[in-house]
Amino acid sequence: MDRGQGQGDHEFKTEIALLSIYKHENIVSLLGLSDEDANKILVYKYESNGSLDKHLNNIDLTDFRSI
Repeated sequence: MDRGQGQGDHEFKTEIALLSIYKHENIVSLLGLSDEDANKILVYKYESNGSLDKHLNNIDLTDFRSI
């Protein structure tokens, strides 16, 4: 968590809670975490196709507004 970006204990715990509750093929899986001292680390499953934000501007995606 990047405390310089305003993320702290609340956001860390919220993300853990949400990823523990919601399971879906399109949501990255949380594998583990570390909460030692000021160091907070979340470990996610590696997704070979990358993150969604890299695909959203793909011109091959269907534009549902035209349907």
